[in-house]
Amino acid sequence: MHITNLNPDSDIGASAWMVELDGCRLLMDAGMHPKREGHEALPLYKLLDDKDLDAIAILARPKF
Repeated sequence: MHITNLNPDSDIGASAWMVELDGCRLLMDAGMHPKREGHEALPLYKLLDDKDLDAIAILARPKF
């Protein structure tokens, strides 16, 4: 198993991870930073430029 952290910072926000296991690639979370806008709010997707993904899992938190 190999995990790639796509978060551009060390704090919360813009979280995303690519998990590689047995030849399969899964992008997990893919959140945006709540205090930034535009490209600066996104995870480091450029690290995935030459990779094919098999699945994307996004966690949605309902607002009450």
